[in-house]
Amino acid sequence: MLRCIYILSSFLAVILFSCNNMNKDGDNILAGNTLAKQMTGQWHTIGLHVEAKSWNNTDKDSIFDIPSTEFNFKLGFNKNIGTYKLDGSFEETYYSYSDSLLMRVTGNWDAKGDTVYVQQMSPSINENHYYFELKGDTGYFKTYLDWDKDGKKDDLFTSTALKKELPQSSE
Repeated sequence: MLRCIYILSSFLAVILFSCNNMNKDGDNILAGNTLAKQMTGQWHTIGLHVEAKSWNNTDKDSIFDIPSTEFNFKLGFNKNIGTYKLDGSFEETYYSYSDSLLMRVTGNWDAKGDTVYVQQMSPSINENHYYFELKGDTGYFKTYLDWDKDGKKDDLFTSTALKKELPQSSE
């Protein structure tokens, strides 16, 4: 279960060139970025698709399709919610079947072109990047990672998530 949570936490974990998204004049760089505007909000993961090459160093390739209704049985958690803020911070939360918090992942993110870069800072340090595509309110995050833990980032990982707007803050 922890292996799956670790891999999923890297899903919403973006290589950050700077932990600060402000330019020298104090303006938020992400504010003018189209992809950043698309990413800002809450994302509810609804499915995962993994194509693992040479599963565990065998000749066999494996494909996993895991809809959110099967997260609890196959991954050990019930739901995953990622929150991306325009200040460049993010938080991923994982909940049990009884809706108790299993794990909270935090870090920083950035967006350049069609790619989202995530730098997870806690509970462990991890970096990754995802090609991002938005269709309506559904986001598709694609990357190569080491799903099968064979030491090679050759497994195609696609996460599908529904976007929810962030509540307006009173600040």
